[in-house]
Amino acid sequence: MGKVALITGGSRGIGKAIAIEFAKRAYDVVINYKEHEQEALTLKMELEKKYSISVLLEKADVSSLEDVESMVDDVMNTYGRIDVLVNNAGIAIDKEFCDRTVSDFEKTLSINLIGPFIVSKLVGSIMMENRGVKSLIFLVRMGFIRFFQPVLIMMHLKQALLI
Repeated sequence: MGKVALITGGSRGIGKAIAIEFAKRAYDVVINYKEHEQEALTLKMELEKKYSISVLLEKADVSSLEDVESMVDDVMNTYGRIDVLVNNAGIAIDKEFCDRTVSDFEKTLSINLIGPFIVSKLVGSIMMENRGVKSLIFLVRMGFIRFFQPVLIMMHLKQALLI
């Protein structure tokens, strides 16, 4: 069995592009998604057909410890290893800053900061036990910086991961 890459938010956008790159390098790929099931299914079929790899789809909310525990268990039961974790899942609430609610901020904080912590803690523990060369990757989107832009809050939360 080859190396395994787990990509959160892997069904579309940057996550999809990352999944394709790992597939090109003969990694088996775990695509985590929360809401975009059809995109995930389409990508799975494309990667398996084009690159002859195994793709596991995992519907899980990265901000839910229960969901992430289940996802990691599924990956370990299927492949027995995780070599690379790409923390890509993230959201940006598309509202002007003054129109945002505390609930909007809590949701952003939960997915963009707490989610990567939960996933990294669980996967990192497995990687440490297996003592191989492994990688944890955190994506921080740095584009479109201007005051009150929706991406600004998401960007700052992702930067908080560096603390």
